[in-house]
Amino acid sequence: MNKGFRYIIYSLFAITMVACSGTKYVPEGAFLLDKVAVQADNNDTKSTDLSTYIRQKPNNRWFSVIKTQLYIYNLSGRDSTKWYNRMLRRIGDAPVVYSEYDTQRSQEELKKAVQNMGYMGAEVYTDKKIKKKKIEVTYRVASGKPYIVRSVKLDVKDKKIAEYLQNDSANSLLRPGMLL
Repeated sequence: MNKGFRYIIYSLFAITMVACSGTKYVPEGAFLLDKVAVQADNNDTKSTDLSTYIRQKPNNRWFSVIKTQLYIYNLSGRDSTKWYNRMLRRIGDAPVVYSEYDTQRSQEELKKAVQNMGYMGAEVYTDKKIKKKKIEVTYRVASGKPYIVRSVKLDVKDKKIAEYLQNDSANSLLRPGMLL
């Protein structure tokens, strides 16, 4: 292929991607969810493990740079009776509009998850940065001190049941030194 023709194609593609507004179909007064991050203060609570509890995920990026699917969706016109508009909307992804309710639910889910890891005093804080019609949400996890099982004692009045429990203590999931 001719080198000049290739540059023209690349230039048109770049102009098309830059010219498309990512917030074209975001309603007035709403925000496009641009980025979601989880920051944990403890190495035991990994951010990658906690990201599964987030309810709202932003539009996917290709190579961590371009939201191609969103731009394809935004290339469609507002007239849904035309076949090419319907096709572009089917191929692309609709913009993810920020929801305060989903953010609060994610915050609660993250707190429960960290508490289930043994950090009963855990707190989750939400930071939001708004730039024009885009919003970035960061969940900061303050895990606190873990609760650790010091000892396990059985207080069973029935001797037969106590004997069964004592014999089965090797299979017990609760052990001294583990996180609660």
